[in-house]
Formats: sequence, structure tokens, C-alpha cells
Amino acid sequence: MANEVWNVHINRLKVSSSYSNNLGMLPKWLEENTYVNGSPWSFKDHEWQLGPLLSLAPEQALIKPSQVGASELSIRWSLARVNIMKGYTLIYVLPSSKFAGTFAKTRADAVINDSPALSSGVDRDLNSSEVKRFGSSYIYFRGAQVGAQAVSIPASCIVADETCFCDQDILTAYTSRLTHSEHRHRISLSTPTLPDYAIDSDFKDSLRHYRMYKCSHCGSWHWFDFFNDVRVPGAPDFNFHAITPALLQKYPQYVDAHIACPTCGKQPDLGPDYREWVPENKEYTGRRHGWHISPIDVPRYNTPAYMIEAATRYALREDWMNNTLGITAQAQDSTLSREDMMRCLVDDAPENGYSYVMGLDLGVESYCVIAAVMRDQTLVVMHIEAININNLLERRLELERKYRVRMTVVDSQPYSESVYRMQKASMNLYAAVYTKNRSVETHTVRMQDKDADKGKLDLRMVNINRDRAFDVLMENVKSGFILKRRDDNDELWVSHATDMKRVKTFDRDNELSVTWQKSKRGVDHAWHATLYAWVAAQLISTARGSTVRLPLATSFKMTPPKPSMA
Repeated sequence: MANEVWNVHINRLKVSSSYSNNLGMLPKWLEENTYVNGSPWSFKDHEWQLGPLLSLAPEQALIKPSQVGASELSIRWSLARVNIMKGYTLIYVLPSSKFAGTFAKTRADAVINDSPALSSGVDRDLNSSEVKRFGSSYIYFRGAQVGAQAVSIPASCIVADETCFCDQDILTAYTSRLTHSEHRHRISLSTPTLPDYAIDSDFKDSLRHYRMYKCSHCGSWHWFDFFNDVRVPGAPDFNFHAITPALLQKYPQYVDAHIACPTCGKQPDLGPDYREWVPENKEYTGRRHGWHISPIDVPRYNTPAYMIEAATRYALREDWMNNTLGITAQAQDSTLSREDMMRCLVDDAPENGYSYVMGLDLGVESYCVIAAVMRDQTLVVMHIEAININNLLERRLELERKYRVRMTVVDSQPYSESVYRMQKASMNLYAAVYTKNRSVETHTVRMQDKDADKGKLDLRMVNINRDRAFDVLMENVKSGFILKRRDDNDELWVSHATDMKRVKTFDRDNELSVTWQKSKRGVDHAWHATLYAWVAAQLISTARGSTVRLPLATSFKMTPPKPSMA
């Protein structure tokens, strides 16, 4: 027992003294201290990994396709950091707590158990699927789904794996744990999903590196483009944009597909001697280095034939492009595009026979949307205004009187006292609360009359099933039942609407679900206010003192978009 303790102590001293606080030694540390199937770790066939490993940038962003060894590198990279750096706390974040626990047990523990240096250095009393201690340093494994715990752990480094499937607000909360660290290291990696979202946004705001290949025949340099560079022998009409099992049966020679140099047409050598990480925007001076990993960065495994065949294993083409090719893609029918919103803009104001509703998204700068509701339930946005919170109560009343608003919906947080005062001033004003459930209903109403004897307050509240409601709002846009009169706020309205993306993330039950999230840097307040106005239109039939009764719309109408109000 004494010899075992002594060996642990010697191994720990050896590891810490050789590399102490020198992150530039990460590649050498991995080669000397970690193993794969009993053999020392090697960068052979994965030479791309040396680029991000040798970078000393405090922030890094890696866009990756599947099956290139990025997650395997990231856990080894993380374990190396907490062993090289003294007093270093790293939080390894994954999309859900369940995912994080499984990852710690299967990936992290496998690396530790195969390494004498790591297995002897880990604190046996603090070695679980949630936290591991190495000397004075720690590595935590946490989830980033709705309701997950961005616990109060002061961190030196955040490693966020599969960021596109994480709740972005939770990731921001984790990043705040770096505030008081002298290091403030942040590493994000993910297969991409939507353009300008999560990892794609991080990469674009970085010194962007691409691992180019130099044609071994003509010497020209290129970045791999699957749709332009891959050739199927004897099949010049092979449709790479619509790969199906039937297409592969028609052209069985796809198994001999190869990459052709766009300049000379010959097949290039993709070995490491002809590869180099090249920065695209050398003028960048920020903290972050970005790395766009290509499937051909591991050409031994990701052959053109494999990439072609993989297309038939995905139900959605965009999933194949994200996972196999490592590029962004979005289905046009499942999110709002700028083109969708521009088609909503009309020149003419609605004629008689409509009612006005108001949607109000509260904040230091609150956004008000006033819309006309036509008898066929078309919603026409007539006015958008940003109102300072200090002037909110007075200005809202002015707008309500000016447009003779019949129904208002306002979010109940964070200014609940202001909402209560608004309800005192206007009997047809509902406080909105966002909910998340799998129901097909977009909203439910809660009402009670004031009863002083029973201690009951006058209550007018609407629970909005957030993701379902935004889905219906999107379908109304695409169907031509959401319009906006042109004015100086067109660009604001369009940008707020398109900032929200329909993405996959993990819910409280660790189930992968689809939800609407805004971008990291964007704003979406006017679109929330538009949703509140749409809900207000559905509540007009409940207006007190009203003589007009419009039908209650519970879904959207599938008709061609309306080009104008004429």
C-alpha cells in the first residue's frame, strides 16, 4: 500500500513539474500521458488537431462534422489542462445533464483509466460523473438544457460541446462564471445547424481558419466543397443535391467517387504534406481563434463514397449537411427567412371593418406593436414603437386611446407592478406568461372577478404555449395572414423576427425537442410584441363591453400569401 501511494505521488510530481502552467505543451502532454487501445496517443490521420491545440488564443470555436475526432480531442484537451495548470477549474458543458453524466462515464473515465498519469493523479474521494479533482484543479461535467444548473462555480475555462443543441441562455450563464478568472478560457465546438446561430456565430466572430489542400499536380490551394469537388466516374449528371437510394442503384460506381481539383481536374493528394491551416481574415484582432474542420481532414475515414452514402441515412437533407459535411443548412419551411418577412410588407392601409389590438414586450426599452385585425383574422401591423420604461404607463394609454385598442396582451415579467397598474387602467388587458408543453393549444385564458370578501383580485391572464404559438405565428406569416404596413420600422421588424431560430435542444426531461431561440447578439423584442398582438387578436371575443364578436382563431389558414392590401 505504501509503494502504491509513493508511485502515485511520484507520477503526480512528474506530470506537474514537466509541464507546469504551460499550455503550449498540450500536444506533447497528450502524446506522453494518454493512450488509445493500449498505444500512446498519436495525431496520425488526425493532424488537423494540432492547429487548435497549438493555439494560445483564450477563446476557440471549432465547427466540426461528425466522425472527425473532435469530441475525443476535447475531453483529452480538457483533462490535460487541469493536469498542466495549477488551481485551474474547468467546466465541461454538454446539451443535457444526462448527456454530461454519460459522457463523463464513457469518454472521460475511459481516457483516465487508460492513462497511468491520470488514473494515479485523480482524487479517489472526488471522482464522479459530476466532478473530478486532480491536485488543486477540478473538472466539472454539467448540462445546458432548460432548467439546468449553471451552478456558482468560479471557473478558469468553459468547454462547451455541441453548443448548437444547448440552451443559449444557459451557456451565457456558464460563461459568466469566468468573470473573476485570470485565464477566462472558453472553447466551443459543435456540428453546425443554422447559419449565424451558436457555433456558426462564434466562428464568424473569430480569426477564421480553414485547412486548405494544395493540389499535388498544379499547386493551387482550395477549401473542400463537396458539391463542387466530388466526382462520380462516368456520371456527369449525378445529382449531389438529391442523393437517394434509387440514385445510388442507378450509379453503383459512386463507390469509386473521388475529389477533383477545381483548377486542373486531377485527383489531389490529401496527405498532411499538402494540408495547412490558413486564416481567412488576417486583420482580425479579437480574442477568439476559429477552426472549420472538414470531413476530408480525416480522409482515411471520410471518403467521398462514405459522404455520398451517408446522405441516404438521414430523413432531412439539412441533417446530412450538418453532420456529414459540417456545413450550415436550414429547411425553408421550418423557420422564418428574410424573404418570408419582406413578403409581409404592404403599401396600403386596411379599410374599414377591423379592430385594433396591442402587444407589449416589457423591458428597460419596451416594444409596442399595434395591429389591425381583419374579419378573416389577417393581422396587419400598423405601428411599432420603442418606449422607455419610465414613460411606459402614460405612453401606452395615449396609444390605446389614439388607436381605440380593443384588446392588449403584455408580458407579465419583469415589471409585474407596472402590469398590475395597466390592468387597473384598462379592463381589456391580459398579462401573458410563457409556458412549455406538448399541447397543440397556443394559449389558455385564466380569469377571475374581484371578490374582496374572499380575498380575490381581478385576474386577467393568458398562458402562452411559447414554441407552439411561435410555430403558428410562422405559419401565419408564410400563409399571408401576417402583414405590415410599410414605414420606417420595416427593417427593425424584419430583423427582430428573423433573429429567432427554430432549433433542436434538450428540455427538462432530457428529451430532444424543437424550440425557438434568439441569437447570442441579436434582439427579438418586436417579434415577441407581435406574438402578443396576435394572441390579443384571438381574445377579442372576450373584450368587456364589446359588441363585435370575431371568431376565435385556434390555428392558421393555409392560403397563398397576399401581395397587397388592394
